[in-house]
Amino acid sequence: QQVKAGAYTLRYALHPADGNHLGISVYRDFLVMSPVGADQNPDAALKFDELMKLSAKTLGSVHPSPISLVSPEGLKNSPGVETNDHGNLVFVARVKTQSGADMPIAFVVKGEAEQ
Repeated sequence: QQVKAGAYTLRYALHPADGNHLGISVYRDFLVMSPVGADQNPDAALKFDELMKLSAKTLGSVHPSPISLVSPEGLKNSPGVETNDHGNLVFVARVKTQSGADMPIAFVVKGEAEQ
């Protein structure tokens, strides 16, 4: 899905464990994009359905805008962008957690979901 240039929030979620989402990824973890103008309170604890509706505004559709989180294992350019073993272009970086620990993160910026 092509996303228009703009400012977006990213929130963490898990793929639902239902028949529509089984086998779509090795990882259930993903980020959900939402237009920053529609998601202005980062402290808001949104329910899953609320988050999906908010994210659907990114593309103007009924489906949310997920970004797959993937394992950073084996990816060396941090911060940077590189191709993973599945042929996806992946952004890799390290982030600080609330406890101050350094944690790697990696997510697909260009790729195709397995169907």
